Amino acid sequence: MCIAGNYHLCENAAKKDGGYKLLGHTANGAFSEYGLAPPNNLHKMPEKMTWEDAVIVNQVVIALHALDRGQIYPADEVAILGPGLLGLSVLQLAKYLGASKTYVTGRGYRLDIAKELGADVVIDITKENPVEVIMEHTNGKGVDLSVECAGPVSTMREAVDMVRRGGRVVLEGINGGDEVSFNTDRIVLDEISVFGGRGSPNCYPRAIQIIADGHIQTDKMLTHSFPLSEFEEAMRMFQAREDGVMRVMLTP
Repeated sequence: MCIAGNYHLCENAAKKDGGYKLLGHTANGAFSEYGLAPPNNLHKMPEKMTWEDAVIVNQVVIALHALDRGQIYPADEVAILGPGLLGLSVLQLAKYLGASKTYVTGRGYRLDIAKELGADVVIDITKENPVEVIMEHTNGKGVDLSVECAGPVSTMREAVDMVRRGGRVVLEGINGGDEVSFNTDRIVLDEISVFGGRGSPNCYPRAIQIIADGHIQTDKMLTHSFPLSEFEEAMRMFQAREDGVMRVMLTP
């Protein structure tokens, strides 16, 4: 995997009992004032990028890899299921890469943010059936590409059900290992492509440049900032997932 450049699929990475350590995941120290890291793990921030921009980079990396996997084309109609940080990043990238129409499914205040970020259609899953709404908007054909960013079994199934014949589906959400059943006859007969995605380090240079060039509204996603002295409150708010909270930043 690593020889092929797929470092994110390394069989020796992120193991609890050894192997290559990932800072902040299987190795402590990500909150330290100084640290050591291999040069190929580091990326220089452009002068026009702020620290507020930088804390969103990892989500844009994952979103960009998802669209690479799904092979977005200009004029595609794209559905994004789940308007969290990842979903909102996918939304903005899809528009930047030429999507003709975007749909976002979810609930609550995050749908309002999606609308502010340019979503053409927002679908409140507590009031409407996302698949039915999308089929109505596409004259029964479905979207070209769906990107699932939430994780629930029902949402993953909807991601498959809402694409057209020959459509593409990218599954990004994590659900703890729950099994999902699909209509495999439709996947086979309609030649639907289903991809998994988790982000790739190869996307960092592009993601950083896209953000630095102003194509991602990071201010809509960074919702709270705390000084380091309020570390405990910042972590409490982040873990509680209170309404209005998306990305929380700590500043020294």
